Amino acid sequence: MRLSNWIIFGLLPVLIIVAASVMYSGFGTNKINLVINTNGTNTYVTNETKLYGPKSQEMMQEIKKNAIADVASPNSTDESIKSDVSNITSRYNYNANVKIVSQYGIDELPLFATVNGTSMVPTLKDGHEIIVLKTDNLKVGDYCCRYIQPMV
Repeated sequence: MRLSNWIIFGLLPVLIIVAASVMYSGFGTNKINLVINTNGTNTYVTNETKLYGPKSQEMMQEIKKNAIADVASPNSTDESIKSDVSNITSRYNYNANVKIVSQYGIDELPLFATVNGTSMVPTLKDGHEIIVLKTDNLKVGDYCCRYIQPMV
């Protein structure tokens, strides 16, 4: 046999093994990549992974419903939302990678709020609707708001 034939027959099994391992690495791993896009008033969940079967549609509906409620909650954080989504996906035997995207950046949560009171007049007036960033990182000069639980 000529040297070129040895190279071809020697490399062919290596190429087959490499191709098979690449295909196998994505097969059956049950990983799902989700992006939650929000601007504080609207929330959308995008699945970047192909899913099959009626259970996957059921899971995505549950995730969307939960994400909308979590983003609107004044008590939620980016970590609590990711944890809730991961809990849902694990019940369907998926491992979720969740990214939250907003106008404030990645994993930064906006919150819709309505101004109540006159302490910020003339900048903010009673009844103004605003979008604020949920954060613990406040600096001097930042506007901030506080959620007050309605009395029953």
